[in-house]
Amino acid sequence: MAGMGLARPICLMSIKTKTQTQEFLHSKFPKTVKTLSMFEDFDENLAATVRANRFSRGTPEHANMAIYRRGSYRVTEALVSRSVDPEELSISYMVDAADFFGTYTPALTWQNLRSLALTSQLLHAQNGQSIQWLLYYPGAAALRIPSLRRLVIWRGFKGSASAIIYQVDEEHASITWRSTWDLDLTPGMIKVRQRVALQLHDLKLQIFKRLIYEEIVSHGDAIHHLNLPCNVVDPISLRQMRKEVDPEDQSTRRPPVLFPFI
Repeated sequence: MAGMGLARPICLMSIKTKTQTQEFLHSKFPKTVKTLSMFEDFDENLAATVRANRFSRGTPEHANMAIYRRGSYRVTEALVSRSVDPEELSISYMVDAADFFGTYTPALTWQNLRSLALTSQLLHAQNGQSIQWLLYYPGAAALRIPSLRRLVIWRGFKGSASAIIYQVDEEHASITWRSTWDLDLTPGMIKVRQRVALQLHDLKLQIFKRLIYEEIVSHGDAIHHLNLPCNVVDPISLRQMRKEVDPEDQSTRRPPVLFPFI
């Protein structure tokens, strides 16, 4: 699904494959778009079945489609090379944040991009060391995208929800870790992030952790509980995604715990 901020949102349901997405971005995608949201939905139950079948044949764990989805490099390249200049951009499960920033070239500068949301397969409880590298992306993005005020790198699937949220306003710069599991932030990473915040915005960086204690029954449920500061999928689609997995009333929610890390 993709939504474009023209006169009104448009849902491009006819785009079914990454090849079609690549062709659309290369040839039909208007450069005047201000808001673009692309979300690749998937069936976690089907993915679990495929994973079980692959395990029985000795296929490694990273073949699991639901938990270890990696976006297409071609889609990333098509988006970056199109030279669009949106104000808000969200791409979920179609490309990986590591691929996106790896493809992004210094020659390309999005002057108007203020909000960027991406998913990453590195956000997994067993990837603590790799996640430290993800925390360097806010600084790298801020250097390349001068107007950027919000960067969200997130991931959700059954049993897990995680997000790195970087935000800047006139008075504050902050990085928030929201997750169903705790992350040990290294002093070196914190020091580097604080230095970048002072250099770019003349602001002291605040770092927060927000732990989620609710059960996560699907990737749609993960989006709900992460309470991201940007819309990665439209509300109607999100409700439908959650209802398909758990049709019972999900209105009773315990609020997450928010506390400063430093």
